[in-house]
Amino acid sequence: MVSLPQCNYKPPHIGVQFAYENGKIHPLGSSGKGKDRPATKEEWIAEGAKNSAEWISRRQKVVPEIADELLEEDGKILRIKGILFDTICALLDLSYSADDLPTDVEGKARAIYKTRFAKYGEAQEKVHTYSRSPYGGEDAIHDAFWRTVIADTNTDGTQPASQDRIEKQIRWMKGIEPMFLISHATAALDSGIELTPEIRNKITEIHQAYLFRSQIQESAEVKFAHLLRNEIVPSFKMYRWKTPANMLKEGQVAGMEQKYIFDEKEEFGMAFLQDCVDFTAGRSLAISGEGWLGLVPDGTEKGDKVVVIKVRGGRKCFVLRRVEGEEGEMVGGELWDLVGEGFFYGLTAVDGTGNVEGDVEDISKDKLTGEEGLEGEERSFRLR
Repeated sequence: MVSLPQCNYKPPHIGVQFAYENGKIHPLGSSGKGKDRPATKEEWIAEGAKNSAEWISRRQKVVPEIADELLEEDGKILRIKGILFDTICALLDLSYSADDLPTDVEGKARAIYKTRFAKYGEAQEKVHTYSRSPYGGEDAIHDAFWRTVIADTNTDGTQPASQDRIEKQIRWMKGIEPMFLISHATAALDSGIELTPEIRNKITEIHQAYLFRSQIQESAEVKFAHLLRNEIVPSFKMYRWKTPANMLKEGQVAGMEQKYIFDEKEEFGMAFLQDCVDFTAGRSLAISGEGWLGLVPDGTEKGDKVVVIKVRGGRKCFVLRRVEGEEGEMVGGELWDLVGEGFFYGLTAVDGTGNVEGDVEDISKDKLTGEEGLEGEERSFRLR
């Protein structure tokens, strides 16, 4: 049960719909109405960070009510129930370091493309040669890999991902997505063939478009859209809205109403952001001991545990770390630290409408971790 905040929200997409032209940012489709929008890359990034900070600040004022019986040590310990499912055995980084990139547009775009292409290739090889897999043969593992890196999610937030969505992601990573043909541009530059001014300009445009898309994926606004869609919205879909005076028509009186964050009209322009979400941003690709593939938060370490917890509407995966030493042996049982929420493909089955199928008890019927006494055992975890 949460209380709805009473405030007006500024659309999170302000400053996003721009494109590069001669190294500068220009509004897209503004029809002359974009004069008050950021005009430079630096202003765009600052505006995105500001808007996201404002939204997060408002969300932090919404405090869930936690039953007293779930708290210990005067509220310092939270007790939850879940199934210790598996152990993190391998972590693969799919991101790139912005500190190591060239400063020019073409050099930066090429570096990002080549780095990510190589890392995805290494990750795929590791996944296909791992000693175990619950997914089946080579084709099934291939499908599981790509569904994992996109969290099995379509650009509109529904699950499972369509085959078109998977193919589009593969084309993007290979650099052959029609709008971002950077593999062709890179090959042309590396060929040593003398290029006409027209072709040279086209190659520059491709690099600019690819770099812009990559920078959008790393922006504060898209990361917040990701947070909103996947972590906040499932349990908090509505807010209170009072129409500002400058938006009222003549004779209209402002009234308080409840609205959905995402409605059919996508009034906050989230559709543009959804298509740019990179689910691997801030996460690593993980392989569990039994070969399950997942995305886990930064800070995850080998040996951390994958715990499946029953939530409203189904189940979710969390990464927990046991507190070692005397501090972890407090009265009442061992202590755990919450590393963060994870996504493991196949553990949160969904139907065609995006609804979670099954329940946490379904997992307990199978052999899970191979650890004595923990196979399918639903138990309490005390989080400090």
